[in-house]
Amino acid sequence: KFMEIKSEIQIALCDNINTRDAVEKVRELIVAGNVYTNDCDIKERIPNSMIIRDICEFIYSKFKVFGVILDR
Repeated sequence: KFMEIKSEIQIALCDNINTRDAVEKVRELIVAGNVYTNDCDIKERIPNSMIIRDICEFIYSKFKVFGVILDR
């Protein structure tokens, strides 16, 4: 799911920087991450930290693109 949404975000950004769709896809990615961690809780499993880290790093990089996070 992560790779699918990541690809959709890239497509939106390449489409004349379609920020609206890209931000919506970032929201979907956050929801997918929450569903994954909640599912792990229900099944009493430890979430894969690499997956969570990759999602966080990807979202962080897109927030920088959108100007939400500024480098100092």
